[in-house]
Amino acid sequence: GGDSDAEFELELGQLEQRFEILEDGPAGLDVLASRLSKDKQDLERRCQAQQEAIRALNVTIENLKRLGAEKDQHVGDLSAKLERMMRDQVLLEEGIA
Repeated sequence: GGDSDAEFELELGQLEQRFEILEDGPAGLDVLASRLSKDKQDLERRCQAQQEAIRALNVTIENLKRLGAEKDQHVGDLSAKLERMMRDQVLLEEGIA
């Protein structure tokens, strides 16, 4: 689609730039090496940021699971309490009748 065309154009442009740099000889290679080093650092930073985001999301998920389990326990406790109260109510009504 259009995205892959644009991506291809971008990559082609980068490739052409690299060939131009190579034609410049040793100075061009220094520029290329410097640019590649910077690109690598950028990618490493992005990768680290992604890993931190993943860790944070995992912590959030674990907290939500824990909260869900606590809520389920609370609902269970309240249900049991309600059942006891209803049984007591029946006994009271039978006692009154």
